[in-house]
This record gives sequence, C-alpha cells and structure tokens, in this order.
Amino acid sequence: MATYTQDKPINYREVYFTYAALRKIHGNPTYNDIQHIYKQVKANAASVPSTLGGGQHGHLGLTTNATTYTRIASTPYVRPTAPTTLGPNNIGTAAQIAENRRTHNLAVASYHQANLIEKTILNQIQEALDDSVLMPLLHEDTGTITSSIPEVFKYLFDTYGNITDQMIHEERATLLQHQYIHEQPVANIFSKIHKYATLAEAHGTPETDPQLISIGKTILSNARIFADAIEKWNDKPDTDKTWSNFKTHFTAAQINYKKARPTDTTGMHQYTNNTANIVQEVLQQLDTHPLYHTNNQNTTGTHTAAAVTQQPSDISALITAVNDLKNSMHSNIGHNSHPQNDATTTQTQNRRPRNPFKNQKYCWTHGACNHTSKVCTQRAHGHKEEATFSNMLGGSTKRCFWLPST
Repeated sequence: MATYTQDKPINYREVYFTYAALRKIHGNPTYNDIQHIYKQVKANAASVPSTLGGGQHGHLGLTTNATTYTRIASTPYVRPTAPTTLGPNNIGTAAQIAENRRTHNLAVASYHQANLIEKTILNQIQEALDDSVLMPLLHEDTGTITSSIPEVFKYLFDTYGNITDQMIHEERATLLQHQYIHEQPVANIFSKIHKYATLAEAHGTPETDPQLISIGKTILSNARIFADAIEKWNDKPDTDKTWSNFKTHFTAAQINYKKARPTDTTGMHQYTNNTANIVQEVLQQLDTHPLYHTNNQNTTGTHTAAAVTQQPSDISALITAVNDLKNSMHSNIGHNSHPQNDATTTQTQNRRPRNPFKNQKYCWTHGACNHTSKVCTQRAHGHKEEATFSNMLGGSTKRCFWLPST
C-alpha cells in the first residue's frame, strides 16, 4: 500500500495515475464520451497499489458499485472508514502498546489515502466536464463535487447516456444470437459480453457473474468444439463459477483444442451443415431454370448450341460458378469427413431421394415450386394458367433467384 503522511501527501496524478488528465469534453457529453472518461477514471484508481479488494486491482473499488467489482474480483472492496481514537497508550505491555499504535496508524493512513485518491479523481472529472453538466452535483459554496465517483457516473449516464430499457433488451438479444468463429480468439466473445455489461451497468442494472456466464455458455454452446469444456465447467463447484474463471477456462479450452487439431478449419466445426444447406438451396433454385437443364442435358449439338447462344451471360456464368462450387464442396466434404461418421453419412445418403431438386415447375401464384400454373389449387387473384418459366406473364418470381433483383 502506498504510504501517506500528513506533512506531505502523495501526488497520485504524477506518481501513479495512468492519465494525469482526463479527456476534455466540451458541451453535453454523449454515452461514448462518458464511457471513455469512466474507463480512464477506473484505470487511474486501479493504478494505485492496495491490499484491499483482493490486492490485485488497486483502488478500483472506489469507482464501481459492489456488483460490478464482484465480477472483477472475488474479494469485495471495503472502503476504509475513519478509525476510532487510539485511547490511552499505557495499557498493556510495551509490545502491545506498540502494536496498537502501529495498527492505528495504518488505519489512519489507509483512510486518508482512499479519500485523497477519490478527491483527486473527482477534481479530474470536474476539469474534464463543463460546470453546466455537473451543476446539480456541485456544492453551492465551494463549487466542488460532493458525491462519490459511482454516484457521479450514475448521474451522467442517467442524464446524458440516453439508455433505455428497450436498448438493453435489444443488445442482449443480439448478443445471444452472436455466432462464434473458431479461427478468432474466444476473447472476442468475452469482449462483446463485457461491452454489454458496461452498458447494463450504465443503465443501472448491472449484470451478475451467473448472468454473464449464462450468456457466454449460450454463445459457445453453438460451437461444437466447446462441448467437453462446457461439460467440465458444469461440473465445477458453484464457488468456482465466477466470470473471471469462466474466461480463463474457455480460453484454455480453445488453446488446447487448436494444439490437438492444428489443421481444423472453421467449416469443420459449426458451419459445415449451414454451408451445405445454402449450397443445396442454390443448386435447387438453379435447377428450376430451363436454361440450366438445356445446357446440362445430353441433347443434340444443334439444340445445345442454340440454347447456349440464347441464354443470358449472367446465367451462363452462374451455371459455371455453381458447378465449380458443387464439385469443390463434394471434394471438401470427402476430404474433411471424419471416419467415425462415414457409416452415418452413408445411411443418410441412402435415405435421400435420387433427385433432391423438387421446385422444377412454375406457377403464376407460387413461382418456382412442385406444380404448374394449370394444376394450382391455391390460386391468387388474377391467376394465369398459361404462365411458364419462359413466359411468366407477370407472375410470382419467388425462388426464381436467377432473375435480376427488383
């Protein structure tokens, strides 16, 4: 712990603070402005060594609420209070008297140190923001801030942050739908969760460790590589299930997985099925186009040449690209398939119909589908039975992906 003497207090700005001055903000601050100086304030408080709150985060506890600090450190930060009077010094043995005096002096020093750090940071905040912004927090006679640091930022976020309940709800929903990418560090996920946590804290509804862990597990559960790690995490004692331990656990899990399987790719983990489904859909839609069939059927040379001459250049290029994609996909699936899944894959393939492309006909009401305009049983107003792929008569273009976007 940094020492304090009444004769010469420490200049914490010069000796310890990461930021001797906070970024100056002119006029009313925005949410990002407030978060920026709040981050600087927390860095300054954490830069002063202390044994309080676990001893790893300095005096960070002076700047945050209890819920937020608990997410950072398992040991609560208890702000020093003014010690009681030492009392007579002649009670007990000489050693006891000396120890009592030493303990009392440390308590006094700790109390003054916390007050001085807080006062220095409050002065920095007052220098960074216009008086008109802080007016409700300033003492009428002294013109100084009389609130604590967490109270100051609560006021700033409430007044200028423009954070609504709907915004918190939407941010959380978006975060839960985030897809993890195996090639990126899992710390990227933690960063997104932390960003949401700071928003919730600014809103006045800070998230607890179990809440943040629940979000993290939801995102990582969609990535198959973490299945074993999640199972091991679930087996941990509840006392070990902190947000800090969660990040450490899954960071190590990703590192170990990559060491064991250095050649694995993203597609082999969670995107193989999605990619295959997308390609399958593209092939299915392309197969409904008559020019694709004409160009790929074994027809006479004259007929084929005419069809190719008539088909638009974009369709011709698309046919070539999709055929290349199809061949590449088949090659990659065969190369990346796991031996233990071969039997299952074979059984699945045997159950598939010979022709997976079912939307080969055109309906004026439904577009590319499995029936013609003439036999449609659920017709829209103005339905035309004579409509075909070659002459749609202004009908539906649903699933006719090869057509120009309107």
